[in-house]
Amino acid sequence: DKGEAKRAVELLEKARLLSPESQLVRYHLARAYAKNGNNALARTELQQLLRGQPFPERVAAEELFKQLSR
Repeated sequence: DKGEAKRAVELLEKARLLSPESQLVRYHLARAYAKNGNNALARTELQQLLRGQPFPERVAAEELFKQLSR
């Protein structure tokens, strides 16, 4: 959110490797991908995330997925 989306992607990709089951990390990674204009990767990440268990950011993730699918 502070304009460092490229750095965020790097850090979040590392975090996802260390904690692949973290829904929060995956959600924020998808947001960072979208902010960098990589909508295809963001959609893929969100699709995988939304297939899983409910999580607090699910509504926001669903809305982001809808926006990226337009």
